Amino acid sequence: MTAPLASLPLTLHPSRVRTVLLLLTCLGFIALGVFMGRDGEWLGYLIGGLFGLGVPVFVLQLHPRAAYLLLNEEGFTYCSLFRAQAVRWVDVEGFGVIAINAFRMVAWNFVPGHPKTGRARKLSQAVSGYEAALPDTYGLKPKELANLLNALRQRWCEPPAKPFFNAVEVERLVQGQPIREPLPFDPADDEAIRRFYEGLVRQIERKQSLRSRVEWNHYGSGYASFIEAWFYPADDRARLPGREEGHVGLVVLLSRLSRCFVLGQDEKRWSSDGSGSAGLPNFSTVDDITYPAVLPFVAPVTALLTAAGLQRLRRQDLATPLPETIQVPTILTDLPFRQFDALFHWED
Repeated sequence: MTAPLASLPLTLHPSRVRTVLLLLTCLGFIALGVFMGRDGEWLGYLIGGLFGLGVPVFVLQLHPRAAYLLLNEEGFTYCSLFRAQAVRWVDVEGFGVIAINAFRMVAWNFVPGHPKTGRARKLSQAVSGYEAALPDTYGLKPKELANLLNALRQRWCEPPAKPFFNAVEVERLVQGQPIREPLPFDPADDEAIRRFYEGLVRQIERKQSLRSRVEWNHYGSGYASFIEAWFYPADDRARLPGREEGHVGLVVLLSRLSRCFVLGQDEKRWSSDGSGSAGLPNFSTVDDITYPAVLPFVAPVTALLTAAGLQRLRRQDLATPLPETIQVPTILTDLPFRQFDALFHWED
């Protein structure tokens, strides 16, 4: 079996047959331990007790939300016993297969300098050659799963062959002029821009059961070449601990000068009067989406915005440095400027 490369998002589950066989094996050893104990062999009770610990584990693993591997354009999320861990493609150096006793597992190394590369992972790498591994192969052969993950990583991390914007477009963006017209709104009319994007925001809220906090007014002063829309689940899946209201959410930067947008992740907190604090967007936040409760909304939000004629840009699309002669009127980033700064800048 080979999982299709193009049908993302894709969720894979562990083999139920394998899980049931492991459960039956535990029950068999428990029965054996009981018979040994009745015959006066104390070792039987030890065997029964040890394999008894595996019964609730394998019973829980049969629940569809207890164990899975979710693959999407951002990366992958693997879950075991209802505990999910998200990893981005850009943070992975490569996947391979390792053998531990009779078990073969798919493992990977993080890119150099990644913060998750600590002592434990370095020790694992010294022993096996890899820093981390998946707990299951999710119905695929180990080599098939490793090949699939490597193909997805290469596809969604591959740098563009050339800069996304040409020199003329960069100059126009820096000067606050629209590009690639016609646009679905008048770029010189803030109210027209708001009406267009407000309709999309309400559509996203309604169809995905999300709430939003949107910065329509240039952060209260100056000029922002974008609108920052921030969406979070209406329930408490992404709620942050604390007395104030706070959630982790999906950030959508919507361009005032083009049809382009980018996605990221941020957390916001606010008090009962609505006032709060949040970080300003910058290049490092683009595609940095790892929170398990936020990841499921990436694909549908992207689809809704794309259906409205907008285009999602990736981190690699906007990574090209600008010539030193171009000065971007922004306080969002330090030098060197990138194409990101030409498209998304704020002058206070």
